[in-house]
Amino acid sequence: MKNNRINLFNVPLKKVPKGECFQNEKFAKRAQGEKSKIPSLPLKRQGQEEMVGFALILIIVAIIILAFVAITLTRPPGDEIESYEVDSFLQALLQHTTDCRDNLEYLSIQKLIFRCGSGEICLDQRDTCEVLNDTLITLVDNIWKIDEEGGYILTITSGEETMLELSKGNSTRDYKTANQPLSRAGGEPMQISFKAYS
Repeated sequence: MKNNRINLFNVPLKKVPKGECFQNEKFAKRAQGEKSKIPSLPLKRQGQEEMVGFALILIIVAIIILAFVAITLTRPPGDEIESYEVDSFLQALLQHTTDCRDNLEYLSIQKLIFRCGSGEICLDQRDTCEVLNDTLITLVDNIWKIDEEGGYILTITSGEETMLELSKGNSTRDYKTANQPLSRAGGEPMQISFKAYS
């Protein structure tokens, strides 16, 4: 009887004796038996080490989160001053209308600063610098509330000269500052700055 197997690689096919085939099968079975006898202890140990490492990472993350929450909760609310609060306060202060009037209108704080720098007086003969000083003290004290540790310094300068300085409370290391240059045609450059301590 002819062999009906197709040889795709044009390699002459070899007949394997029956005994040799059984030997190969016995070898394969023996190899499988030896594999099953290999102890699985190192795999278990490796898995345990991975679990312990994962648990340690979770514990460290939990400690960091707890520390962050503790720091956040122990800080008194509203204790820290933000930069935008100081900037907004200074801008609003400059636009506030005072009771000092010239021939046309009641002057804003900004215009009053210019009149004070020029040595002018209000329509009712009051000194513009006195009105500016009194108005700023009243406004800052009523609007900018400070606690026991906080404070502020408000300074108006003309060139290198300090025109006016108001201060109240304590100076601390934690503060925010806002500066606003003030200029008008033909006049000395001026600046108002507000430093708030917390």
